[in-house]
Amino acid sequence: MPISEVGPSQTFYYLIRVTNLGDLPARDIRIRDWLPDEISGAAVLEPDEGLLSQGNMVQVDISYLEPGASRYIVIRAVSPQFVPATLYNYAYLTADDDGNKSNNRCQTRTYVRPSSYTKQDAIASFEDLLHRQNRLYKSFNLLLNKIDLTETGAQDSMVDFLAAYENLLRVEANLYMSFYNLLNMKYENTICP
Repeated sequence: MPISEVGPSQTFYYLIRVTNLGDLPARDIRIRDWLPDEISGAAVLEPDEGLLSQGNMVQVDISYLEPGASRYIVIRAVSPQFVPATLYNYAYLTADDDGNKSNNRCQTRTYVRPSSYTKQDAIASFEDLLHRQNRLYKSFNLLLNKIDLTETGAQDSMVDFLAAYENLLRVEANLYMSFYNLLNMKYENTICP
């Protein structure tokens, strides 16, 4: 399941391919897909047999699958209205006499993008980025406090660390100014509520 992107309140599809990679027929195959809580209007379009749907869990049972054969599960859903959001979908497979359970799980992330991006949305996203960077800097500071300066070479490591930290701060300042300039350039003739 690849990463995808949809708009708000948009119909989209999850496609799960189940393939028997073994040399023997697969029997009593069960696929459970835990759909994201944020979606609505979920419906399994294929297959139309062996289907159980409870809440956000969809279960499909396939009784038999020849070696090399594939079956598809198609689920239609509607993305949430409130954006941005990231939807996480997890599907698991079990089968009798399955000798390789390492390939029995798949997941996908679907990003629900805003239909339009206002100046306020951009500023909120940038503020969120700055808050996350602040947490990162605090973690750096905690790490810095754990370095034992009495060890051989610790002072050189400290100088390297501080140089990298200073470079990170410079990159952040440049990023902030670039972002600020882009916002002013793009929105100077736009009225935002």
